[in-house]
Amino acid sequence: MAEDVLKLTHGLVHYGSMSHPVKRRVRDIIVPALGRSPVIQRRGALRISQVYVCYPPGPLARRGRGRGGPRAGQRMPDIGVRASGVDTTLYRVLRGGLHVLVVPAAHAAGTLGDAGLQPYRRDLDIVTPAHDGNGTGPVVLVRPDGHVAARGRPGRLEAVTGYLDDLLAAGPRTSAISGATG
Repeated sequence: MAEDVLKLTHGLVHYGSMSHPVKRRVRDIIVPALGRSPVIQRRGALRISQVYVCYPPGPLARRGRGRGGPRAGQRMPDIGVRASGVDTTLYRVLRGGLHVLVVPAAHAAGTLGDAGLQPYRRDLDIVTPAHDGNGTGPVVLVRPDGHVAARGRPGRLEAVTGYLDDLLAAGPRTSAISGATG
């Protein structure tokens, strides 16, 4: 990721500081023409914003089983969710700074009662998808940066609880933060 940022920066500086008059003239004609293309605009926005970044499996993305996307390490789309009885969006909930657990509505009660999640309930915002069809989708743990940390299925949350165990092994988030600053 850092290498991509450096390559992009180097390329922009190189093209912005050309001194050969013919190359500058070609740049000054071609770049604005290409910049009007919606396809080029979308690709440029994705490249500059770095939202296409996908983390490999590791401590920040717990590989799990399951089909469909997004997978652990990929950016989670900003879906409509229901949080505390209110319709909102996932990214609005993520502004709270906590991991967000997206639970299928049909399995919310059973999943929330899972013994492995109990120690972390205060460290998570828990939501259900606003439009989850038949309500049997995956359970998705989303990091505060919008990337999927882990996925599971109702009754099979090993990847989710394993990630939380590793992340919060020192104790609840609030006590770890207050202990570090004091």
